[in-house]
Amino acid sequence: MVSIFGYELVLPSWLSFLSGNVGSLLGTLVVLGCGVFILAFILRDVLYNLFCGVALLLDKPFQLDDVVKMEDGSIVVVKGIGLRVTHLYNVDDHSEIFIPNNNFANQRLVNITRPNPDLTASSTVDNDCDIEK
Repeated sequence: MVSIFGYELVLPSWLSFLSGNVGSLLGTLVVLGCGVFILAFILRDVLYNLFCGVALLLDKPFQLDDVVKMEDGSIVVVKGIGLRVTHLYNVDDHSEIFIPNNNFANQRLVNITRPNPDLTASSTVDNDCDIEK
């Protein structure tokens, strides 16, 4: 048992070596905090891709087989959305592209398939025009 600020704490057996010295406990907590910070710093790109992947899956700005125009002007077809990368098919040069989700989520995209893939056209006709011709 360790007493910190008047509170008695029960430590697991693997931390029993700290029971005699509160300074060691605080030192250990500081080291653990620094370790977590360093680990988060090392894994920041992986975590960023993961969070962007979750955002893409939840927001659903596009679905599988949607045609999307990317920021650089290339036309791609969405083949898969994962937690780390998005799988695309480039229509121009018939290549497969795997883009990390953080790069893909930060681009300006135009979903050509939505809201409706049907093309419509309108025209005007003068009232003086002969319909029979």
